[in-house]
Amino acid sequence: MNASGIKKILLVEDSMITSLAEVVMLEKNGYEVIPVQDGESAVEYALNDLTIDLILMDIDLGKGIDGPTAADLIIKQRDIPIVFLTSHSEREIVDKVRSITRYGFVVKNSGDFVLLSSLEMAFELFEAHKKTKESETNFRQLSENINEAFWLSDSRMNEIIYLSPVCWKMLGLESSVNLKKDWNLIKSIHPDDRREVINAKKKLLENGEDYSGEFRIICLDGSIKWVRGRAYPVLGQSGEIIRFAGVAEDITRHKSTDEALFKSEMKFRSYIENAPMGIFIADNSGRYIEVNPIAALGIGYSEDEILQLSIQDIVEPSNMGIAMDHLTAVMNEGSAVGDILFRKKDGRILWAQVNAVKLSDTRLIAFCQDITSRKKAEILLFKSEERMRSIFDNLPIGIFQSTLDGKFVYLNSAISEILGYRSSHELQDIVNRSSIENVIYEDPNRRPEFVRKVSSEPGNWKIFDNRYKRRDGSIFDAVLAFCERPDPVSGEHFHYGYVIDVTEKKIAEKKIESLLLEKDLLLKEVHHRIKNNMSAVSALLYLQSESLKDSAAVSALDDARNRIMSMMLIYDKLYRTSDYTNVDLRGYISNLVDEISSTFRIDGRSISIVKEIGDFNMNSQMIFPIGIIINEIITNAFKHAFPGKRNGVIFISIQSYGHAMKLLVRDDGVGIPESFDINKADGFGLNLVNILVKQMNGSLEIINVSGTEYRIVVEV
Repeated sequence: MNASGIKKILLVEDSMITSLAEVVMLEKNGYEVIPVQDGESAVEYALNDLTIDLILMDIDLGKGIDGPTAADLIIKQRDIPIVFLTSHSEREIVDKVRSITRYGFVVKNSGDFVLLSSLEMAFELFEAHKKTKESETNFRQLSENINEAFWLSDSRMNEIIYLSPVCWKMLGLESSVNLKKDWNLIKSIHPDDRREVINAKKKLLENGEDYSGEFRIICLDGSIKWVRGRAYPVLGQSGEIIRFAGVAEDITRHKSTDEALFKSEMKFRSYIENAPMGIFIADNSGRYIEVNPIAALGIGYSEDEILQLSIQDIVEPSNMGIAMDHLTAVMNEGSAVGDILFRKKDGRILWAQVNAVKLSDTRLIAFCQDITSRKKAEILLFKSEERMRSIFDNLPIGIFQSTLDGKFVYLNSAISEILGYRSSHELQDIVNRSSIENVIYEDPNRRPEFVRKVSSEPGNWKIFDNRYKRRDGSIFDAVLAFCERPDPVSGEHFHYGYVIDVTEKKIAEKKIESLLLEKDLLLKEVHHRIKNNMSAVSALLYLQSESLKDSAAVSALDDARNRIMSMMLIYDKLYRTSDYTNVDLRGYISNLVDEISSTFRIDGRSISIVKEIGDFNMNSQMIFPIGIIINEIITNAFKHAFPGKRNGVIFISIQSYGHAMKLLVRDDGVGIPESFDINKADGFGLNLVNILVKQMNGSLEIINVSGTEYRIVVEV
């Protein structure tokens, strides 16, 4: 975040136009944006500019490393939310980015609202994760630094999840001990005390009753210690028991001598004074008798000020009923744990988990852990869930959750609109009283077929084209996508999916097909007419040349006819093929060479043409200059390479080598003068060849070896 408090986003997008549009949109919505076009730059900016709050990353970044790779490099060195933005939504793409970061995946063109909402959720989730980590760190620091032994077990108390270092030491356990194989809590309790502890465990499991008591344990080395322990259930959001926790204190010396009791009391006071959590001692009316420094600091009062107050003075008024019920439960039942909302001296609120224990009929002690961050995270999570539900309810595509037999559990308003029902409740009621296939499927037999395919691969999305019935009986085309997945809480399997009405798309596709067919017919007609017009021009030139006596003029007209013929043959090829961008090179060049040779009167000479032409296609824009070049070179050979009655051979080769095409034309005629320079040639034909080769960024080499050889290389 910059100095003005504006959140800074690093936008990684290789398309400059797309990047510009996204920068304008994000800045319009109050963000500062740094745009980069490749993964390497993204890594450099992210690691060097610590004021960047979030990275909006395209998956495909052209050359260099891709988005997921760049994100992985950044995450390894810096904790920052990364939201992926891409045109892909395939399962493998989602899985690829999910293994790197879980802050979001936005499909391009989903709209500004979806993108901005995803960014807001990513910021909120990042803050929640950060606060959760801080809470976990505080818990571990607390459990590892308090002097009491602390432990956690699973919800059935069958497995110990955690023992604090003090607990290991108190039980005499070595670090090499395997808690599952080498040690058992119940068996470590003295036989005379074991039944009482087992009964307390039973009450904990059956009724969730807190336990507080004293008993003896037998350490691994055989020594016996007295322990004062307290155990209580830890509840989840829905009130269910998710685990048990407890604290224990070695009171062996308490039991042995009065001196040990005195020392224990002093130690307990030391615990209160130095404990990293707030500790309050109050009377049965809630007036404070003693507090530790952490408690005073937590609510912003001095210790002396707190001793003049009671619970009613610092509890948030809206939470007063809960606080007083908690106090009553402690005094009546011996202990209680609950979340209570306090108001600090400066007016700010503080959520605390209060674990209170009755010390006597007139005294209680309360251990208070600040859980404000956790509560805020829970609120943010609730708001995020509400926001996501709002998004789903307002999406233009139908979204649903159903049982495996086709009963709707959830559906948004869009699906009822697509199917022509007044509301989602009406659609859900009708389907659930009948069956989904009979209500909305044109062919009811299709759904069992779809379900079999989905059930064969649980968790994988399947997409189907199908026809459905609206409420008024009309039929429409739609895309159905759904998968089978277990509910994360109950484990029950459901179908999750979406429906998109593609009726207009189908109509548009048919219209496009019709327009494409019409375009093909028009192109064929255009090519046919161009070829006919060129043929007419060629015929006119021929008639003109027949009426002339000047041999130079006749030759010039013949050359013009040959050039027109080279282009006319291309349009003839385009007219006869369905591919208007590429032409069969071998067929075109063979026909062109044959046409050129037929225009020359050989006068009894034997001049043969050998052709080695590769079998590949060439773009029609490229083949026009290639045809003219071949026409000029072969025409020049017929005119000048074989004077008098001289016989000869003209060899032509065209081959493709990767992204290059090599053209070679060679004759065994008289050759060209040693001083010949193509860049200084006077003839129009060879100047035209030189110009066309340069326009194609090619190379031209003319060699005088037992005749004349032309070597031309161009990129294709």
